[in-house]
Amino acid sequence: MSDDSTTSVNEILGDQQRIELLEKSAKLNRLLIFGLAGGLVLLLLVVVLIAVFSGGSDEPEKPEAVASEASVVALEKRLVAVEQQVAAFQQQLKNQQSLIALAQSSPPAPATTTPPAAAAPSRPDRATIQQVASVLIGQEQNYQQSITALKNGMRDLAGMIAGSRSWLEDYEADLNKPLSESQTRVKALQQWSSGKPTAAQ
Repeated sequence: MSDDSTTSVNEILGDQQRIELLEKSAKLNRLLIFGLAGGLVLLLLVVVLIAVFSGGSDEPEKPEAVASEASVVALEKRLVAVEQQVAAFQQQLKNQQSLIALAQSSPPAPATTTPPAAAAPSRPDRATIQQVASVLIGQEQNYQQSITALKNGMRDLAGMIAGSRSWLEDYEADLNKPLSESQTRVKALQQWSSGKPTAAQ
């Protein structure tokens, strides 16, 4: 029974369509990983700079210094969490790349003769479309959460460093673009899942 459902799903999405879908997903994941890695490097650089500039004084600790140490500890915890997310995304990217390589290297399935009444429909059925859309929407929402967490971390960091509002505005504007594009993709996927025609992009 599962062989029949697998065969019908494979017939619905052609080899080229599966490859294109996997390549799109891999490209998005690659961009996300690079963005998160850049954010981590920036965060690590700021933590090191803070440690260098605040480490040389012999004055007794003030309440502000204790508060900044607590915020540094909190940021380090966030950094660890973001690094774990990056590791998970990297593993997902490796899996998708191996699937792409497998799809490109596998020979096409031999054609089987079936009676005309049992031929597969040329259009994918509604359940398959909804399942694919659900998976893609979930990935987009994870992507949006990662960007939002990165923006929040940058905002917290900018609040601790004097004169950092200018770079915060620049980078926040850069992160708003992929976030809004992701939200647009989610809307388009929801329309596609419900069977409504989507606007051309």
